[in-house]
Amino acid sequence: MTDRIYLSPHARATILWIAVGIILLFLWQVGEILTPFIWAIVTAYVLTPVTAFLARRTGLPRRLWAVLVYVVLLGLLVWGLGTLLPLLSQQATELSKELPRHFREAGRMLGQSEFDVLGVTIDLNATDAEISRQIGQLLSRAGRDILPSAIPRL
Repeated sequence: MTDRIYLSPHARATILWIAVGIILLFLWQVGEILTPFIWAIVTAYVLTPVTAFLARRTGLPRRLWAVLVYVVLLGLLVWGLGTLLPLLSQQATELSKELPRHFREAGRMLGQSEFDVLGVTIDLNATDAEISRQIGQLLSRAGRDILPSAIPRL
């Protein structure tokens, strides 16, 4: 027979707060790993009423509707990306061709012949090809310095 251990209310509260602290510390350490699981929980929570409604309405199993809803959403995502990516690529190409002209106009409006952005100097008196190269350096530097810290926050 085992003997029971009795704790005072103060001891119970202390143990509870220590356990909460340990759990929070654990979640802090594995937070990046948990992100996909949290998104999966949110998605399942949002789609549960839809699948339950469809299962009630049709009499088909709820699991079947859950799979079908996910397949439809995945199909919509693939279709949307397939539609948007060529459009975005075309617009990015057009923007890269027009950027030197926009930089020159901005320089005229501000009365400057050079811009210094993130340590990259863009000379507005240079040729379009040279300005494009300087903008490429700027984007490369921004990608190297800014994106690595911004992506986890997204």
